Amino acid sequence: SSTEAPTIPIARPPAFRFQINFDMNLSAEETSLLRLQPQDLQNLPGFFQARLDPLRYRYAVIGSRDDGMADLLPPRSLVEIDTAQRTVQTFPWQTIRDRPIYLIWHGGGHTCRWCQVEGRELILIPHPVSRYQIRRFRTPSEATIVGRVTNAWLPFESLQLQRENAS
Repeated sequence: SSTEAPTIPIARPPAFRFQINFDMNLSAEETSLLRLQPQDLQNLPGFFQARLDPLRYRYAVIGSRDDGMADLLPPRSLVEIDTAQRTVQTFPWQTIRDRPIYLIWHGGGHTCRWCQVEGRELILIPHPVSRYQIRRFRTPSEATIVGRVTNAWLPFESLQLQRENAS
């Protein structure tokens, strides 16, 4: 007769389903600020809900045609914006990943870029390998900093594959 070790059930956290109801007026091609409602977040696990602060943090989706931050924030990335950080920070960053990225609102919509301030001008700086030019806006009449990107969830597809699928 063989003796089997008793099996001990493993406690697993309950499964959850995460679904965001997107505004129907959003264009997938353009970078857009999401308008999340409390009911959109109630299916998240408790540990994640405890971290969310809808008064401070907002979320945006990088448009499918917006490769302005190249592989740092490729098209279709989901970004978390800290609205308490609305002043451009300048410090001696060591790498391009250290430099703060901001979500900017302007007459043409929303844009995530590195920023620089010169007088009353806000300068939006794209990634060097992107096809975008540096843009300048007068503040606060032409552009406003929504906040600093603090987290990002990136798609696994390569930028090249995304470009091929978009054409």
